[in-house]
Amino acid sequence: MQPVNVFVFPCGSEVGLEIHRALSQSKHVVLFGGSSATDCGELIFERFVGNLPFAGSDGLLPALQSVIEAWKIDFIFPAHDTVVEEFARWQESGLLGATQVVGSSAAASTLARSKAATYTRLHGVIETPRVYESVDEIDHYPVFLKPDIGQGAKGTFTAYTREAVMFYRGLDPSLLILEHLPGREFTVDCFSDSQGALLFANGRERARILNGISAATKANGDPRFSELARRIHAEVGFRGGWFFQVKERRDGTLVLMEIAARIAGASCFQRIRGVNLALLSLFDRLGMHVDLLENAAPVQMDRCLQNRFRLEFEYDIVYVDLDDTVLLSGRPNFRLLASLYALKDQGKELVLLTRHRARHGRAPSDSLDGAAVHPALFDRIIDVAEDESKSAKIATRRAIFIDDSFRERRDVAIRCRVPVFDLSEAIEIFG
Repeated sequence: MQPVNVFVFPCGSEVGLEIHRALSQSKHVVLFGGSSATDCGELIFERFVGNLPFAGSDGLLPALQSVIEAWKIDFIFPAHDTVVEEFARWQESGLLGATQVVGSSAAASTLARSKAATYTRLHGVIETPRVYESVDEIDHYPVFLKPDIGQGAKGTFTAYTREAVMFYRGLDPSLLILEHLPGREFTVDCFSDSQGALLFANGRERARILNGISAATKANGDPRFSELARRIHAEVGFRGGWFFQVKERRDGTLVLMEIAARIAGASCFQRIRGVNLALLSLFDRLGMHVDLLENAAPVQMDRCLQNRFRLEFEYDIVYVDLDDTVLLSGRPNFRLLASLYALKDQGKELVLLTRHRARHGRAPSDSLDGAAVHPALFDRIIDVAEDESKSAKIATRRAIFIDDSFRERRDVAIRCRVPVFDLSEAIEIFG
């Protein structure tokens, strides 16, 4: 099978980043990313196009068509609820040519976009929240207000009084007034194939939620999740990865919050358990028969910010120390080595600049071999005498210097006027 070109948009969203993690290691995929806003997608995706028109604007379709033509895109992965619906409509209208959108039908995507339409459609199929048509109908406080079309926690409010409801509805008259659900909240990640079979439905508790995003989650094997998934799928007809969210009433009844015609940003939880929903969705679009191999080992997940950096200067050579840098107590510094391999892949010259022979009486290559680090990783190895300075060995300003010693870094920075980094900086910047 030849690799297929997959375009992710918007690639800097939480969903887009998960799609990158899920597909970037597959030999079957060449990943491309695009964004409208300035975001981290440019630093994550090797093949990136920025400044694309925003979803909902007239310019997005022709821009997307240009991307498809220029990069020979085979598949598009929409990574935001708005474009999920929009791209599905364009594909079904023939506006994207032979390029396929990975996801569900336009009808399913449109339904999932509207909370009100979802509750109306699924009322009687599963338990849906009570919707108050006006403030006069409210017979119990608090109530929960949320936009009909939205994502995450944006624009949502808990109102404890009639006055609060009137205030929030004054800010946004379109807010739905829903019963307040005080119990635990769950996401159920699902997968349905091209034949209409629901192959996977697995729940996880949203133990900590930040801005509507599940920051901490753990498995929950409530058997009700599978039945709810079966009923929703039978009514809506999703394809590929999708999910729904439910929350408990005070009596423990599970009540629908929303459905989504895409994978969740936190579906990495299922991927670590062996079910890569993004890759399965792509394979399904390729017409492949897919099997699921779920790892039943207990897993908990906590998410945190991860930094990405772009250096605003050019350099050709990386000078790096050996002791307490490439090797820590004689053992390989795996994280720094990963950064060095990444730099070598970018075409940088790697130079080992060390006093190892003078201080330990053995060749640096022997110590590297002893730590199972191949000396050929480095283009050159420079032995520095005890009475020599490392700065004297650096002959160009198109270089960077990595060393654990502040004294060495200061000397190189002053004399050579090149950027210098300690271990934590180098690992985070270049990893």
